[in-house]
Amino acid sequence: MMRSRDKGIPLKKSYTVWIYSIIVAIVLIVFVIVFTKEKTTRYSLETRTIQHIEDADANPNIGPTEVNPDGTVDPETFETHLPLFVIDTNGEEVPDIYDVLDSDTQERVFKDPEVTDPWIDVTMYIVDNDNDVNKITDEPYFSNNGKIKLRGNSSRKFAKKQYGIKLLKKNGEELEYPLLGMDADEDWILCNSILDASYLRSYVAYNIGGLLNPYTPEVRFCEVIRKNGDEYEFKLYRRQRPIRPDDYNGSDIRFGQSDLLRILQPDLSEKRQS
Repeated sequence: MMRSRDKGIPLKKSYTVWIYSIIVAIVLIVFVIVFTKEKTTRYSLETRTIQHIEDADANPNIGPTEVNPDGTVDPETFETHLPLFVIDTNGEEVPDIYDVLDSDTQERVFKDPEVTDPWIDVTMYIVDNDNDVNKITDEPYFSNNGKIKLRGNSSRKFAKKQYGIKLLKKNGEELEYPLLGMDADEDWILCNSILDASYLRSYVAYNIGGLLNPYTPEVRFCEVIRKNGDEYEFKLYRRQRPIRPDDYNGSDIRFGQSDLLRILQPDLSEKRQS
């Protein structure tokens, strides 16, 4: 049998090793190209949209300066320069199914062991017109029959709640959708911070963070209207995309309270539980 002069390895075996090595190298190169392109597309700093820059031409004088004492607004006259998010739970209150046992560790248990599903049905739609003048009665650019739940631990007791939103297809499967120009996801958060009177802390932090690290969640201010029967109740929130588990290689990320509007963001807690 012929052998290579240098290593004493049969030529046939040597060729086989080289062929396998070339195949592995090609696979790795293709993987790197596809992975890099995918991450660049999803998290490129050049394509990241910062709301107050993108909507710099919006008229800030368009919007409510006061609301009725009971929080209701007239759907025919209410308008805002911010995206408008309308939710309808068909008269059902979003339940708080937990009791917090320890405020320091946030240990909690079910109030009723037989009630373990925090989600209820919700009908929602978003109005986000190109002219930055949005009314409740305008044609929505997105609508969905999904799920809603209370979100947070100590913030559950605040007067202004945080909510988790899940988008669903007609067949009940989860729907990924790029709400308000953010990266597509099925789980979103309407979050706020009653503790931040400036209403700017999280919005500024997320956007500055996004200029430094493309994995930082995107955020959007929006105004939330809750439809309750024939009445429309006004809320001011921020929408935000939750961090994905692979955004930080699965490291333990805890969110701070969000401020002004509810931010819509993908919900990391949902990914962890799955």
